[in-house]
Amino acid sequence: MANLFNGWAKDIMDEPIGLSEFTIFDGFTDHEWQTLLQVSEGKSFEARQIIFKEGDISDQLYIILKGKIRISKADDNKKEFPIETLHAIDVFGDLSFIDGHPRSANARAVNHAEIMVISKSTLLHAGEIGVAIYGKLVSNIAKIASSRLRQSNINYVETLRAQNMHLQLRTEFGKFFLIIITIFGLANVVDQFLVEYYAISIPSQLFNWVYLLVIISPISYFLLHYHYRLNEFGITTKNLKRSILDGLIASVIILLGAQILFFIIGKVANISFAYNPNVFRVSFLLYFLHAYIQELAARGVGQTALQRFYDDKKGNLSIVMASYIFAVLHLHQGIESSLVIFFASLIFGKIYLRTYNLAGVTIFHFFTGAVGYYYGITG
Repeated sequence: MANLFNGWAKDIMDEPIGLSEFTIFDGFTDHEWQTLLQVSEGKSFEARQIIFKEGDISDQLYIILKGKIRISKADDNKKEFPIETLHAIDVFGDLSFIDGHPRSANARAVNHAEIMVISKSTLLHAGEIGVAIYGKLVSNIAKIASSRLRQSNINYVETLRAQNMHLQLRTEFGKFFLIIITIFGLANVVDQFLVEYYAISIPSQLFNWVYLLVIISPISYFLLHYHYRLNEFGITTKNLKRSILDGLIASVIILLGAQILFFIIGKVANISFAYNPNVFRVSFLLYFLHAYIQELAARGVGQTALQRFYDDKKGNLSIVMASYIFAVLHLHQGIESSLVIFFASLIFGKIYLRTYNLAGVTIFHFFTGAVGYYYGITG
């Protein structure tokens, strides 16, 4: 036995890592323990070092004294899939130790690991006491396997429950998004009705408010009816400061960028823009509420529903899809307007994605709209 292993043997007999913590040594007498130390060896493995591979022939049992070991299986392309990670006092290699069959999985050190190695053949050649030790080890392995199986069942049930909840959530958000699409379709019908019979022009402030109310009213009903939490849709104080800061920074950039751009266009093309001073009126602040409601429908509800339904962890696909859908739903305002809405929505969606808070994207929406209104781009 290596001198290094003598230190390990002393460690596992001392507190807090005592023999009582190792189920594999339950029922051992002092004589059996001393004999086991004599026929065992200690091995040290560095991070990522392979201990054994699937298919190896061996009758050795491994007991972790220090470090972590990852057990994995490889597919036909030699790609490894982790099964479990074992820690100090855990055992592995027990199946081959009992039946002598080839290793059924791979074992690799996660970090520096110190392991006690017990060979079945060496143990059985130690005489009657070796056979007795082997019998106790097999009995204790059965207890450990029973405990692992029980825990595996618990973990399996928890995993199934989590997957079922996740599937239900995705289904709910899928239905919810279909409802949103239906509502937007209904809004377009109402808009055409207003234009046809009441001569409300597109676009106009009255038209925009009616359009928005037609959309947000049923959405609000479904949010309340199905008891959705508002913080799931960006109505929250979480990440509020960061969201506001994002919105203000983006707004400063758009304000300065627009000023420079229109100044250059005016000089180069000799075009004078009809500035709209109404943007500075107090009544224009109502547009902030309008922007907030729009962002609740577009980002808070629409983009969130898409992200949940498609399990889009990064959120980029949801941003593109939500932007495209909302651009299409604004085709009644013209192709140019829809294109602007699409590209603006990409930016709005990215800002919202950073914090999942509506404050920042609403601020940016407000100032973007103010720029368009001031330079006469939007009415």
